[in-house]
Amino acid sequence: MVSGRNVLPELVQENRANYRRLSVEEREHLVEEFSQFRESKAVGVRVTARSKINDVTHTLSAIENEVGFVLSLCYQLLNQFF
Repeated sequence: MVSGRNVLPELVQENRANYRRLSVEEREHLVEEFSQFRESKAVGVRVTARSKINDVTHTLSAIENEVGFVLSLCYQLLNQFF
């Protein structure tokens, strides 16, 4: 099993031969599919409800952490003055 820094080069070597065996049309189709995938990732379109839930959960967690941090700073500042 490959791990660490060797993962990407190993994946490239494993898939290079498969890619070269594709016809020109198959390669173009594969590139088009990848382009569509990249577009959907850029705008945040999610396919499943579970991935949407994970996004919302992660976002709410990040907001909660930020709000908690800001509130703790405010509390510390108030304690200094009063």
